[in-house]
Amino acid sequence: MENASKAILIAGSVIIVLLIISLAVYFYNQSVELVDVFRNKITTTEIKNHNNTFLMYDGELRGIDVINACVKVEEYNTTARLPVNVIVKINGTDVSIMNNYYYIINNVKRTVVYTASLGYNDQGVINLITFEPK
Repeated sequence: MENASKAILIAGSVIIVLLIISLAVYFYNQSVELVDVFRNKITTTEIKNHNNTFLMYDGELRGIDVINACVKVEEYNTTARLPVNVIVKINGTDVSIMNNYYYIINNVKRTVVYTASLGYNDQGVINLITFEPK
């Protein structure tokens, strides 16, 4: 009789341990899903903030605003949280790869009006700004 009661205690302990392990796994899976939802929300917010940074450069701009946009893009590309570099094209020339602004300063007329257009990648992130004289 003593062995039977010990066996029942051992079996009960095993069941309780399995129940605790099952609950731990369940709560872990729930927390992983919650983190994934939160991570997607951050990504959407970051994309929105990124796009808002450059939406002001859509439409007609003066040459001085084009120069300011180039400076802002260069600053963004060096400090961005998103893995997206913004490319700037002026008169069809990619000026985003130039480390100095010699081309920009000498070729952008400050009083000329430029037409700016924005390009988006497949995720809806602005990755191209094109400036053409009007």
